[in-house]
Amino acid sequence: SQESLFVDLRFDESKDQYHVKKSTNTTNQILQDFAEVIKSRTDFHLGYPYNLNYNHDEILGFMRYSINNLGDPFDDSNYGVHSRPFELAVLDFFARLWKIEKPDYWGYVTTSGTEGNLHGLLVAREVLPNAILYASKESHYSVFKAARFYRMDAISIDTLHTGEIDYFDLEKKISENRDREVILNA
Repeated sequence: SQESLFVDLRFDESKDQYHVKKSTNTTNQILQDFAEVIKSRTDFHLGYPYNLNYNHDEILGFMRYSINNLGDPFDDSNYGVHSRPFELAVLDFFARLWKIEKPDYWGYVTTSGTEGNLHGLLVAREVLPNAILYASKESHYSVFKAARFYRMDAISIDTLHTGEIDYFDLEKKISENRDREVILNA
């Protein structure tokens, strides 16, 4: 039946979670209800280091396209719907900032910190396949997640009350594994 095609997304404040159930509401009503929940949560957002004071109106029209920067931004792609000139401009900006000459830099713009950590640790593991990853216990959750994905040995390093890595603990733990190379997530 028609109603089985729709779901209703409700947020239960008392349990701080969403509930999904079948609904006779229209898609527009369901999305409008969801927008209200997201707006409410955004208005009182405290936590993740995102800047919530932005306006995407200038680029909203691009949401109708499947823009995908496949592969290496420095190589041509067989996928024509991309924004590589902008990606390269970002890389060039940071290369100039850090005074790195072409072609001595490479990189790409990630969708998030998690993707950046996943890629960085993959490259590290490929270069040093027998190394141990040392990372602060305050590291982004994705650092230890990446270590599990890539089957890397990882050791958590204590931190000071300021959140800074405890260098004595780092030295001690590296000393315990002198026969292994080091990958340090700082």
